[in-house]
Amino acid sequence: MDVYFIFFAKSQFRYLEFPIEKIGLEMKNIVSLGEGTKNMARCPSFRDFYKNTFVYRSPIDFSIDRDKNTDDITVSFPSQNGEPETQLVNLMEGVVEIMPLDGFFVLSNKNLEMDILPPTLSNFIPNVSATFNVGKWTRSIHPAIIPEKGKLTVSRGDALFYIRFRTHEKIKHKTVHIDDQFDEMLKPVTMVRRFVKNKPLQFFYDIFEKHQLRTKIIKSLN
Repeated sequence: MDVYFIFFAKSQFRYLEFPIEKIGLEMKNIVSLGEGTKNMARCPSFRDFYKNTFVYRSPIDFSIDRDKNTDDITVSFPSQNGEPETQLVNLMEGVVEIMPLDGFFVLSNKNLEMDILPPTLSNFIPNVSATFNVGKWTRSIHPAIIPEKGKLTVSRGDALFYIRFRTHEKIKHKTVHIDDQFDEMLKPVTMVRRFVKNKPLQFFYDIFEKHQLRTKIIKSLN
C-alpha cells in the first residue's frame, strides 16, 4: 500500500524538516527504561496499537505559555530581531495551530483510515486527535495543541504528533515536495471546507471520488 507525505516545495521550513519515519526510535527508548517498560513493549495489544505508526517532528524550537490567571496564550519562536513570528500561529479559542501555512498532506493509493495522535511515548504535548480516510480525502495537516496552564517548551526534533494507519498491510511511504501546479490543483479540494460547515466526512469523500481526485493527484506525483 502506497502512502504519500506531500510537502510544499516553497515551505520556509523545507531544509529544516525531519523525515516522517516509523515509531521505532520511541519504541527503543521505551524498552531501555527498564524491565517493566520492556514487558509493556512486548504486549501484543500495545504493539498492535502502534503498528504502522509514524512520527512527525518539529522543525524548529517554540514555546506556548498559557497564563495561569488570565488564560491568555503566548506563542514564542526563535527570531533574529526578537519579534514574534505571528504568521506561524493561528489561535482559536484556546487551540494553538502551529505553522498553518506550511502543513503537509497525506494521500494513499487505496482506502486507508489514518489517525492523528498525541506523541504519548515521546513527550507530553496535548495535541488534538483526528481521523479520516486518506484514500478518499486529503487536507493540510499541522499541529493543533490545546495547551494546559503554564509553559510548554518544544525543541527542534521533538515529536509533535503520531500518524497511525489502521491496516496490517505493509506501508510503502514516500515523501514528495509539490510545486505551484500541484498547489493549484489541490486548492479547490482544501477550500471546500471553508464554504460548507458541519458536513460529515462522507460529504467530502463524495466530492473527492466524483472528480477522481485521488487518481489525478497520484498521477501528478509520479
